[in-house]
Amino acid sequence: MSQNGPTPPSPAALPAALAQFDVLRFTGADARAFLHGQVTCDVAGLPPGRWTWGAYCTAKGRILSNFMLWQEDDAWCLLLPAALCAGIERRLRMYVLRAKVVIAPEHPKRLALGFADTPPTGVAAPAAGTTTRQADITLLGLTGGRTLALAPQPQVDALAPEALDPAAWDALCIRHGEPWISAATQEAFVPQMLNLERIGGVSFTKGCYPGQEIVARAQHLGEVKRRLFRYALPAGTPPSAGTSLHLPGHDDAAGIVVSAAASGAGAELLAVVQTAAASGPLRLACAEGAAIEFVAPAPDPGSG
Repeated sequence: MSQNGPTPPSPAALPAALAQFDVLRFTGADARAFLHGQVTCDVAGLPPGRWTWGAYCTAKGRILSNFMLWQEDDAWCLLLPAALCAGIERRLRMYVLRAKVVIAPEHPKRLALGFADTPPTGVAAPAAGTTTRQADITLLGLTGGRTLALAPQPQVDALAPEALDPAAWDALCIRHGEPWISAATQEAFVPQMLNLERIGGVSFTKGCYPGQEIVARAQHLGEVKRRLFRYALPAGTPPSAGTSLHLPGHDDAAGIVVSAAASGAGAELLAVVQTAAASGPLRLACAEGAAIEFVAPAPDPGSG
């Protein structure tokens, strides 16, 4: 026990806390303009009470991280994979220059909790694509009636019994076509490969941001030959993000796993695959690897 009382448990110690996510906050007079010039989505045109998908790319148009973005009080908030948060923060800080913007992780940190088709007891569910505040809890409405809640530690203990465990939440995200970039897949995809342009995560009218010319060229010239698809592994452990997919008899990879989660005796996964090879047959890691089954084109998760 510390001098200030009991040490709160880490997110990893809380069964329902989605420790895979962190939040970066952008504050200051230039926060909106700064973000608008750095990410793929239309920050300046985002209405109050709405959230949007988006991505932060390299100059070559390759995604370093995708995220959910919304405005909260005087801050712009980015929910992104926790493992990428520190690196994205450092990279964005390099471009602040004289802009009046402060970039920092949340402190104190709020924890994320996911709810399947009903919000926690006593909380009104936000509509898909909207964000609301109830007391100290921020709620993001997702498709399929799902809710993502961000809550400080005192509220987490009360909400956790109704929340999904992280593995179940990951599986639900896969079923709704929500991929998340990881360290293994950074710089592997342009936004269209993850369907971000179909759900408002890419603006083609906002002007410059890192990689904008390449992203626009891919859109207008129809050069996106790999797309996100959903697959099932009948038996076995979920493959790691970044695992290659192969057609039988071919050493060259036809695709790459973006995310996977346990499901029954096997796993569900999202993968970016050559459209001509999407329906398979496909195998994991090598041409003789475990067979996976084509389920469907990944549904557009949507933000509204």
